[in-house]
Amino acid sequence: SCGGELVLALFMVELSNPFYHTRAILLSTRSKGNANVWDGLVKICEVGFAVSFLFGRLVFGTWCTFRTVTCPTTHVPIKVAGFGLWAVCLAWAKTIAMVAIGKAEIPSEHAKKE
Repeated sequence: SCGGELVLALFMVELSNPFYHTRAILLSTRSKGNANVWDGLVKICEVGFAVSFLFGRLVFGTWCTFRTVTCPTTHVPIKVAGFGLWAVCLAWAKTIAMVAIGKAEIPSEHAKKE
């Protein structure tokens, strides 16, 4: 009876989507006059996306996957699908973490060169 956890997991996983799409809208409608404001809003969306993605999929997703896989009444195809989704989330989490680390290192590299 992991149905409730699965529905809650879907909700947690989708929390990162508004940040991602808002960032895309901001980038496509960037105003040249207020570039600093737009860049600040884009940064906020990027941080919000990274935090909600990593929390929703790694912290909560790991717990939900564990509960689903260890539940004795859950059917095997659902367990396999849940584990597969979790594995895909790990791959994307690694990519997002590497991008976030790369963006965090950019200012320090510029400071060293100047």
